[in-house]
Amino acid sequence: MMFLIVGTPACEQFEEPELDLEHLYSYTPAPLAIVLSAAAVNGRINYPLIARDYGDYIDRFIELCAEAGPNSHPEVYFETRHRAAYYVNVHNGLILQTWMKHGAASGDVDLRFDPAWLDERIHRIDGEVVSIRDLADLALQQGYELTPFALASGTVTGPPMPSTPLEAETYDRALERHVRVIFTDERTVQRIQEPGSDRPLFYGPPVFAQYPDRFGGLEAFFDLFIPETYPHKLDLLRAAHEGTLRFRQPSDRINLPDAPLDPIQ
Repeated sequence: MMFLIVGTPACEQFEEPELDLEHLYSYTPAPLAIVLSAAAVNGRINYPLIARDYGDYIDRFIELCAEAGPNSHPEVYFETRHRAAYYVNVHNGLILQTWMKHGAASGDVDLRFDPAWLDERIHRIDGEVVSIRDLADLALQQGYELTPFALASGTVTGPPMPSTPLEAETYDRALERHVRVIFTDERTVQRIQEPGSDRPLFYGPPVFAQYPDRFGGLEAFFDLFIPETYPHKLDLLRAAHEGTLRFRQPSDRINLPDAPLDPIQ
């Protein structure tokens, strides 16, 4: 799948070319690609930057998906990887748009994401009115084990957003790269030494708790995706094996970057 060139200055208008069905599939995620190239750092989103310069791109992406998708064009989205990439990208785009609608653009780190927003069937996607959770379910139904790690929630304990929209042709490889990127962030798994204990405890994000059986246990999953340079890798593998790995409670706090990101001067 090909995208438009990303990094387009926000002051330029997003030009819509003449499209036929053959090009529709590759064109649809282009506005989302532009947003993520400017406003995402390892999945942490700069909402104030999107609000200032890129809100129209998010809206345009959702408009394109309103009438185009697996239901309306099954001859284009004819494989599970096509459908999986579509549903993940639209899900994540709606997460961004929902945050914008409810004020996350203010940069207030005390804002909270209301889980009820996920269940509101108010989004017209592919000719139907659906909720964000509906799209997550459709993505998961395509059967890819790692898809849950690409479904961003916009919160600090949720999976980070992929740095680019996912492409059908490289869906499996893109998911694996994304999971490995998650582990390059030392905040993904926290190492805590409890008083009176000679063995550290580890705390991972809630999404890790959902899929150990699919990978033959968390130890096998970690061994596959954690780079050798990851701090405390052996300790973490031991914790997964011994059952001393704990999972943080889901947070609804907004997932903002640690430092401002403003490439437009």
